[in-house]
Amino acid sequence: MMGHSHTAHGVAVGSLVAVPLALLGVEPVSVLVFVAAWTGASTLPDIDHKHGAPTRWLGWITRLIGWIVRLFVDHREATHTKTGAVVFGLLVAAATFPISGDFWLWGLATTGGCLTHRWGDMRTVSGLKVNGRKKRIGRPFRAGSKKEKRLRAWVYQPIAVLSLLVLILVLGGVRV
Repeated sequence: MMGHSHTAHGVAVGSLVAVPLALLGVEPVSVLVFVAAWTGASTLPDIDHKHGAPTRWLGWITRLIGWIVRLFVDHREATHTKTGAVVFGLLVAAATFPISGDFWLWGLATTGGCLTHRWGDMRTVSGLKVNGRKKRIGRPFRAGSKKEKRLRAWVYQPIAVLSLLVLILVLGGVRV
């Protein structure tokens, strides 16, 4: 399973996307919640997998949601599409609308995180179906393999830490 790699991708991309938000004056707490939402959403499409990280988020509640989703879709199908990413984003925006003026940020973060997940899955040997054809990018690896673990340890996680550091510096007033 690629849960840890998806999380590292989410932190890295979410932090970099959040830099312009910080520079535009979005409240620092909202910027950090944006990164957290993007990171969480970078694993969200795997709600369609029995052992996916999102099926464990809230115990029996998310296991039930995952089970319901699996009644209608197979793994790496509807939840792993661009349309699926937009639908997840709209659902989150709608759910947070009554409680937050930043509902659009949470929807954007969710859509972006789901799209980041797609990129990660396209890095694998299994790839993703795009227009009926399997699509892979880069030099594919098997999920859970030593190659994925090395990439995560030596590439994805260091980039995630550097991206988050840049964001923290920007939030602290340092202009990059």
